[in-house]
Amino acid sequence: MENFMAFISKYEYKSVVTKDRHTSSTKKYPELLPLPEYIKDDLNLLFIGINPGIQSSLKQHYYANPINHFWKCIYESGLVPEKVDCTKEEHLLHKYSIGMINYIERPSRSVSEISQQEFNSGRQRIERLLNRYKPKVICFNGKKPYLSFFNSQKADYGQQDKGVFDAFHKSSSEKISKK
Repeated sequence: MENFMAFISKYEYKSVVTKDRHTSSTKKYPELLPLPEYIKDDLNLLFIGINPGIQSSLKQHYYANPINHFWKCIYESGLVPEKVDCTKEEHLLHKYSIGMINYIERPSRSVSEISQQEFNSGRQRIERLLNRYKPKVICFNGKKPYLSFFNSQKADYGQQDKGVFDAFHKSSSEKISKK
């Protein structure tokens, strides 16, 4: 875990806000399915994503958009000793005890399409899952689910002292660039 955190600290985090004129905050994609949850008792690490993007939902794999750096990062950080891609969620679960879930199950094009009510419901669902499965470490992939979960207004990226869990969150893996 220390290697992973040292690796992540080499990256500069950028928040990118864009306005998409063709979407609204209430837009739904009924043809898209949520992703399966890869979770079991006593995980070493549980990644909590915001919600599935369009590509991930279509492919039914986490972080499936080719521009997403998640899979490259977990290998280059030393978190896993082998190269993995978006088809390896079950492999990570069974071989390395690393799980993946989403804070919001509904797919969307952008986090701006997710309502506060959905974030509130997501918090309740995540609390139930964490209490049930008790992962050793959780990593929120994105600031929004972390802030929602801990009902906070502000947080820095990196290891957190807050809460009963070892909580580490990082910028969405699509938005990191090497210093």
